Amino acid sequence: MATSRRAMIRAAYAALVIIFTPPFLPRHLPAASVESIANMKSADRQKVLVEGAKKEGKVIFYTGLIVDQLVRPLKDAFEKEYPFLQVDFFRGNSEAVAQRVLIEYQAKKYDVDVVSGSAATGMVQRAGYMQRFYSPELAAYPSGLKDPKGFWGSTNVYFMTLGYKRTKTCSIPVGKAR
Repeated sequence: MATSRRAMIRAAYAALVIIFTPPFLPRHLPAASVESIANMKSADRQKVLVEGAKKEGKVIFYTGLIVDQLVRPLKDAFEKEYPFLQVDFFRGNSEAVAQRVLIEYQAKKYDVDVVSGSAATGMVQRAGYMQRFYSPELAAYPSGLKDPKGFWGSTNVYFMTLGYKRTKTCSIPVGKAR
């Protein structure tokens, strides 16, 4: 149990790093392109990102995640690790998140830094508004949990399972064909 809890905490922190580190610097280093900063792999990557984040002072996060169970704990942990950053968020279903990003970008309002959500990220990517990024944290991820082109990395995985009450089901043995 303790190992599982530690693994969950490490995974949540890795998700924070993956979610929040790439988008900061483009607004502050005019000599560097958005793509070059987002895909930086040099040894001083973290230092450069933190310096840019200090200048930015804020991260805007659009998500479909549950606020009290996930978003606020992520926000609190991230702001504790990086006290010079304020995390603002908008929570909506995938359609609302994607619609908000698309409307803002069409209006040339580029405030959002991070978009989270399976359907929302797909819609935003198809519209051409997502930036490829590099995160060393993604190296440990299985290939199915990250985009091979570098547009996204999974921050959570949902498992769907079937449960049933044996006394309330038909008499066909489970796992056998009729």
